Amino acid sequence: MAAAYANLAEFDLPPFFGVKAETGHSWEFNYVDVEQTGSIATVRLNRPEAMNALNETLVTQLGAVLDDLNADDSVQSIVLEGAGKAFVAGADVKFFVDKLRADAFPDIYEFTANGHEVLDKLESSPKTTIALTTGLALGGGLELALACDYRIGTRRSQFRFPETNFGEFIQASVARNERFESVVLKPLDGRF
Repeated sequence: MAAAYANLAEFDLPPFFGVKAETGHSWEFNYVDVEQTGSIATVRLNRPEAMNALNETLVTQLGAVLDDLNADDSVQSIVLEGAGKAFVAGADVKFFVDKLRADAFPDIYEFTANGHEVLDKLESSPKTTIALTTGLALGGGLELALACDYRIGTRRSQFRFPETNFGEFIQASVARNERFESVVLKPLDGRF
């Protein structure tokens, strides 16, 4: 869309907008970067200053990127990673605090629903999905990892649901044990 407005105004976009020559795809996202090498698309969540915490913009952009990649026949695998020292440190707490103070519960419900749509897009993707979890994978970040087909961790990786420490429930998908059970419990009980 930015390219269309730039053409109307007859000016050149900075190089980080528009078409990337190596893939031929147009990506106009601020918090989500995509790099395609052969049939592998690497999706980098790029909010390192906030440890890649999920906010409305990042969730919307990630959903759009997943739609594009899932529809792209040249992509066979999607690797999800975080910029900086965290994979994803969960949901952006500031968003929730601001919405609670403003008594804007519908915004919280919409954000949560959009987050679950992204999780479902990952889980039902026809592509092989891999979470490269170098660093923190907390709350919603752990759910993103659980929604992928494979998770790769390092010695620095940490997986937690910190919201349980202050009485908050784990997201509905984990509370129903769908993703959590299929990834964690079944391998432990020997039933695959």
